[in-house]
Amino acid sequence: SLQVTNENNQITVATAVKAIKYATDTYWTDKRISILNFSVEGFGTDTVLLSAVQEYPGLFVWSAGNDGTIIDNASSYNINNIISVGAIDQNSNRSVWKYGDSTNYGNSVDIFAAGTQVYTTNINNAYCEFGGTSAAAPNVAGAAALLLSYDSSLTASKLKNIILKYADDIEIENRKAKRLNIGRAIWNLEYSDRIELRNMGHFDVGGGCNGNSAGWTIKVSNNSNSKINVIYNTKMCFENDAINWTGLGDIDYFDLQAGESKIVEVESNGFATHVAFSYVVGNKRCVTY
Repeated sequence: SLQVTNENNQITVATAVKAIKYATDTYWTDKRISILNFSVEGFGTDTVLLSAVQEYPGLFVWSAGNDGTIIDNASSYNINNIISVGAIDQNSNRSVWKYGDSTNYGNSVDIFAAGTQVYTTNINNAYCEFGGTSAAAPNVAGAAALLLSYDSSLTASKLKNIILKYADDIEIENRKAKRLNIGRAIWNLEYSDRIELRNMGHFDVGGGCNGNSAGWTIKVSNNSNSKINVIYNTKMCFENDAINWTGLGDIDYFDLQAGESKIVEVESNGFATHVAFSYVVGNKRCVTY
């Protein structure tokens, strides 16, 4: 991290620009700083600061501010490597804090993250609750760092696109907005090179009599010339209602080498059971949702 405040927790444009330029100078070295979190408001119109941000090759995560203001088409947030962050509470509502302060929102706020009662570290080896867009922005910066740990080649623009693409769609004060979903982003990043899922077919097997359990064995063979990853799921209907299938059922997956076969055991709790198979060509496992 780069300290930009003095002992009185004060910050100037000069110290902020110095830190950003240091991160820029070291970006192409082994001391690379790929993400900067800037939980500061009030500098959004400073041309010197914005110029330094624009020259920085990494992702610049900027808190949107706590004035309760609607921010639409703010030029300060239009720089490609900036991702602006607002705050939401546990119910995905706009964060409102003591003394009437609340998060800024609007078209220029790219994404929202937890910013109410965030449990964090404090001085003297203690913990405390913290709120504000200054708390929300580090959640996004941390998410970006986690994505980089999966793929260190991701550029600032790619990081930003992934975070926004796989965010949840919500509404803030009847306006469309995005909520951070790092789990969804990581899953899609990890399996982004998976090959088309191909259907192997499905069939139904009858349940046991009078609610008694029953079982079957199914032979799955790979007649191709390459390794495949087989995914299958089973689901049962309640009370013999063939339409009322339950969710996705139990999902499992396994690899089959070329020419290899595997016996799959299927059990029923006494009702009709539906079994579906599909497969992926390639070496990477894939779980369907």
